[in-house]
Amino acid sequence: MSTSVSEFQARLSASAGSVLSSRTGRWGLSLLGIGILLVTWELAAGVLDVVPDYVLAAPSEVVVTFLDLQGLIFENLWPTLTAGLLGFCIAVVLSIVIAVPLIVFDGLRRALMPVIVGANSVPRVTLAPLIIFYIGIGTYSNLLIATWIAFFPIFINTIDGLDSIPEETENLMTVIGATTWQEFRYVRFFNALPSIFDGMKVGVSLAMIGAVVGEFVAGQKGLGFLALFGLRALNLDMVIAVVLLLGLTTTTLIFVMYLLQDRIVFWQEASFFATE
Repeated sequence: MSTSVSEFQARLSASAGSVLSSRTGRWGLSLLGIGILLVTWELAAGVLDVVPDYVLAAPSEVVVTFLDLQGLIFENLWPTLTAGLLGFCIAVVLSIVIAVPLIVFDGLRRALMPVIVGANSVPRVTLAPLIIFYIGIGTYSNLLIATWIAFFPIFINTIDGLDSIPEETENLMTVIGATTWQEFRYVRFFNALPSIFDGMKVGVSLAMIGAVVGEFVAGQKGLGFLALFGLRALNLDMVIAVVLLLGLTTTTLIFVMYLLQDRIVFWQEASFFATE
């Protein structure tokens, strides 16, 4: 009898582990976690009134405010999304363009890497007013801030990916007389793709943050400007709605990065879509 119970428990445990490790199981757990969070939030801020309205608005109130102001909110979404995505794309291109010669010429890499790392260590928020002073208020300053913030993680991952080919493969390319271009085209670039996508997942979220930072400092439109306006008007419902929309947008962009990685790097399944 005890053996049968042990076998049943083992099968149940294996079945549960199989479900949780599947894509459907992970999606279900994610949705369950979001649902628990929303219910707890609604109970604390709405039903039980544990948290005052001026501290944290209930989800139901946020939804009502979002529906009332959806035209204004979506109108300000596009400037933020435009600056963030353009900054991200520029950061990706710059990362690859700068990383390739640094891999080819080791002396150039040793000379420039301290400068690049030092530039990244400067707090962007403190220099945002200076950037706006030289470039002016508007999309271009937000674009530059977004590019700067997104560049470094993508660049570092690109450098690591391009420089991490196995020694045997590098020796083989030397033996067969492959040119530098052929080495990058057929070996290094494909080897670096998973690492580049890892950097892009971080970079796209940082680019959106950079666009919002520019709008916070001296924006005239965008989600950052709208959130700041809501705080000054003490409209907490609108601020939370803007923040949630920004979070949802950034999460969607990261998900798109996973989709692209899963399609382009077809020989290596992206971790988000892994079945085990």
